[in-house]
Amino acid sequence: MDTRNLILSRMQRLMCLGLEGQPGGDLIEGTATIWVERLHTFEPSRLNAAFDSVEASATRWPTPGYIIDCIPPYQRPISTVLGNGSLPVECEPSPEARERVRALIAPLAEKLGVKL
Repeated sequence: MDTRNLILSRMQRLMCLGLEGQPGGDLIEGTATIWVERLHTFEPSRLNAAFDSVEASATRWPTPGYIIDCIPPYQRPISTVLGNGSLPVECEPSPEARERVRALIAPLAEKLGVKL
């Protein structure tokens, strides 16, 4: 489902809840246009999670800003973090890696007066 249809579908679900302050039938088309304009750039899975959260707790008709506040933070896929998509076998850095890092930060630590 594309983002526009997701937003419209979730708005229909909110209408079924009969929330206080929901737009009347004469305003829903304009309301939908504004919501699509404000929310269309968000990733559908995150937007869907935000609507799930709103549906579970809303007692009043939400604003697009409230939906945005409920969008969970972006989680980078592990494949983009590690490059090749594989998980590291060992999470503890090797002694050589520790020494390389220490050598890189030692000059900065010295300038800041921090003892390593």
